Amino acid sequence: MSPAGAAGVNYAIADAVATANHLAVPLRTGTIAVADLQRVQRRREPAVRIAQALQRQQTRQLARLAPTSPTTSNRTANLPGGS
Repeated sequence: MSPAGAAGVNYAIADAVATANHLAVPLRTGTIAVADLQRVQRRREPAVRIAQALQRQQTRQLARLAPTSPTTSNRTANLPGGS
């Protein structure tokens, strides 16, 4: 996922906690099954798709705001190869 909007890390932490809660007992007891993993996948996939769509939209908006040529901005002067 894109870093646009800084949602990636927050979502990853929340997802890790929710996944740990869902899988703790099966992992602890050694009874984890494919069905447990499929349940986690079904739970998280819609949220990931929404987050990715929002990030794509944010990235497109940022790209529209960016200068079309590096010469129109002094921001590239501090970058390697910038003038």
